[in-house]
Amino acid sequence: MYNKTFPVYCICLPKRKQHAKLFFQSLDMKPIYTEVVVKDSLDKQLLINNNIISEDYDFEKHKGRIACSLSHYNALREFKKSNNPYCIIFEDDNSMLTKDEVYNVHKVLNEILPLKIWDLINLSPCFSKSEFQNTSKMHEYLKYPLNSVCRNAYAITQNGATEYLNRMFPLTNSKYAGDHEMKN
Repeated sequence: MYNKTFPVYCICLPKRKQHAKLFFQSLDMKPIYTEVVVKDSLDKQLLINNNIISEDYDFEKHKGRIACSLSHYNALREFKKSNNPYCIIFEDDNSMLTKDEVYNVHKVLNEILPLKIWDLINLSPCFSKSEFQNTSKMHEYLKYPLNSVCRNAYAITQNGATEYLNRMFPLTNSKYAGDHEMKN
């Protein structure tokens, strides 16, 4: 269903492709694999010149974060070329799901995606403190304020993608990871 009404993208390192394929088979989704940036391919000066990182950003320590942010940038740019109102973006390292979990994923997605009251839904529980979140009056599955900061799974609209692309760079010592900008 999902690939007929909107795209599903996957940011996938070559060494994790088999895992990603099994994950998407379990969800009955056919992802579009977008261009990934590998951390060993990064050039510090080029990143500084292109306003991707600040001059004092710890390049050596955060190469993986930089590459991940650039890979999300590529997926979002690919989505922006489409006429689709929204998409889902997954990273390649999501945990395999049980049949019950797959059922619940589809149930939640089928209920919340058509609501048109959102620009970004972080589908990741990563570092989330749900006890500090309120249930939205719009739907029981939606929580606020957004406090999960990982990007391993999220739905995003065209407007949300534009805003996120405008905020994710440059990475700085105080804004060290692009996923933290999702909260804003």
